[in-house]
Amino acid sequence: MENKVQSQNYNTLNLTEHPFIGAWRTTYRKFGVKAKDHKPSAEAMIRRILKGENIPHINTIVDCYLIIMCKYFLPLGGYDLDRIDGDIRLRYSSGGEEFTPIGVNEEELTNPNEIVYSDDSGILTRRWNYRDCEKTKITSKSKNVALFVEAGEKTIPTSEIEKVIFDLKTLLQNFCGGAYNSFVAYSNKQEEWKLNIFL
Repeated sequence: MENKVQSQNYNTLNLTEHPFIGAWRTTYRKFGVKAKDHKPSAEAMIRRILKGENIPHINTIVDCYLIIMCKYFLPLGGYDLDRIDGDIRLRYSSGGEEFTPIGVNEEELTNPNEIVYSDDSGILTRRWNYRDCEKTKITSKSKNVALFVEAGEKTIPTSEIEKVIFDLKTLLQNFCGGAYNSFVAYSNKQEEWKLNIFL
């Protein structure tokens, strides 16, 4: 997959010209985040590859969605559903909400109007898809997960989201087995989509 990314005529200087990378930068600007300082997850991963790094090995589920992220240049992420408290919501933060990132012991505080995922206990992901929390991270012991692929702008077509869903489910079925359910949800302005897959 790294070779495919590097063969697409993009480099660290022109990556923002990719329509999906550019679209997510636009989305970040809309809720007051500088993508230069806090890059959307897909852009951050693609930049690592363009600098010569490999897709990191974490566990089979995460490895699968990172591969698909790099194939489509779209952000993907997810949670261990057995560690979720109540419903998962995509919402604006009021600011000052506590958040503990994966692999970090110190808490951060969200900014006002920052877009976050949350459950009934707190923040799951900051800046829409920038960084996930430690509590609900997917591990090799996870049995039930929800995975998301997102399009924050109309310029990312639903057809691409559907391709991601198909490819991701196929990859997961081949390497993880299990049962799956998927759907596309969008706002009444058709500006955002997300994918839920239950393992």
